[in-house]
Amino acid sequence: MAGNQLHENLQKLQQWVDFAEGKDVAPSLVVRVDGRLVTIGSAGLQRIAAMRADQTDMVRAEVRHIIRQLAAGDHAVTVFPPRVGYLLIRHTTPARQQGVSVTIDGEQPRDMLVYLLVCLLKTVALDHLRLCPAADCGKAFVKVTKKRYCSSTCQSRDYMRTFRAKEKAERDAFLRKGSRVRR
Repeated sequence: MAGNQLHENLQKLQQWVDFAEGKDVAPSLVVRVDGRLVTIGSAGLQRIAAMRADQTDMVRAEVRHIIRQLAAGDHAVTVFPPRVGYLLIRHTTPARQQGVSVTIDGEQPRDMLVYLLVCLLKTVALDHLRLCPAADCGKAFVKVTKKRYCSSTCQSRDYMRTFRAKEKAERDAFLRKGSRVRR
């Protein structure tokens, strides 16, 4: 996969992770798989837009479960198969190359969204998907640089926790050592 395509798919994966972790972000509804565009048809988009808050929360929870399990290094995550229909569209690009794009549709918004997530996960290396190591966090994030935490807040909180523990250990060692000194 070309560098630009990988970067684009990692950004889309980050949108999905943000959606799953509760940020007010819509997941990316267009995915490129093996050079083919996979999108949701207009009727499906209307059904997704009409989702109630409880339906959105259920989809969000399922997506969060899938992403966190994969980020944790689980070798298999069970996803009930989405029921979607496919519309294959044959087209010619400006360079006169023929290609196929895929438009999906389904009765349930969950099915279409999970299908798109699975398509996206097939295009990126899952070693970019991580869980935040900070205590009391555990959120998933996409690692694209050297970052180890999901946010600077978690990084600072974990650093200060380590710093204070080290400082306390040094102080306790000094006090133990100081009490054994003869006068």
